[in-house]
Amino acid sequence: MTDERQQLRFLGQAIRSVREEKTLTVADLATAADISSERLKTLERGELDPDYDLLITLAECLDTRPSTFVIRAEDLSRRAR
Repeated sequence: MTDERQQLRFLGQAIRSVREEKTLTVADLATAADISSERLKTLERGELDPDYDLLITLAECLDTRPSTFVIRAEDLSRRAR
């Protein structure tokens, strides 16, 4: 797996972990963010490279900052080494 691909996987895991902490389903967050559930699932699996606008939207829907996703993804990356 390439480093970029792995970083996307960690970012997706970070987004999913915040969503789960807020006790939202994929459908709940997708509806709030005005995206399809399938797109969100693809993102959480690390198969989609989100643009900054999407990260901002998701962060707003989850009442957090976009940097939260990046910090968590970096933490996951460090633990994986």
